[in-house]
Amino acid sequence: MIVRLPSNATEWDRAYHALMTGIDVLERRIAPLWATEASALSNRHRHVRARVTANGLRELDVLLAHWVGLVASRPIRMADIGDWREQEEEDVGRYDRDFTVLDIARLAEDYRLAAPMPCPPDMASAARGLAA
Repeated sequence: MIVRLPSNATEWDRAYHALMTGIDVLERRIAPLWATEASALSNRHRHVRARVTANGLRELDVLLAHWVGLVASRPIRMADIGDWREQEEEDVGRYDRDFTVLDIARLAEDYRLAAPMPCPPDMASAARGLAA
């Protein structure tokens, strides 16, 4: 789905850029953390890896909710977006056995697909002209 930018294009640009940057961080910074087998890490390192992953996914959830809210022109509750991965503190350990580098790459792609792509103002004008 392509969305037309409203008059406040600066906010849209910032929100979309923040979301795409967050997805890039997931791929380039968090995914490599999962290349090491859990058995090769200390408990502390496993916990840090799980916490970094949980925090990164939580941040992406917030960025996605904000972006979808802008597109919908109304605030969106995070629970309305879909399957959120926010976890309680005691659930952080589950990340130690759930992810591989490929899993993280798939999550990044899921975030990209969930974010409607913006249509730059000049393209929106051209599209309106063609539709007339």
